[in-house]
Amino acid sequence: MKKTKIIYWILTGLLAGVMLMSAITSIMCAPSAVDLQELRNGLMPDLLLI
Repeated sequence: MKKTKIIYWILTGLLAGVMLMSAITSIMCAPSAVDLQELRNGLMPDLLLI
């Protein structure tokens, strides 16, 4: 049981790290990130934009 919990938390931490790196890339306005202006030009409905 303890081994299962350790594996669970390691995998959860890795997933959170990947999501954090993805968020940092978007926040830094890297060329690979989607531009907010492109989203407003019709690719996404206004309801989904924050």
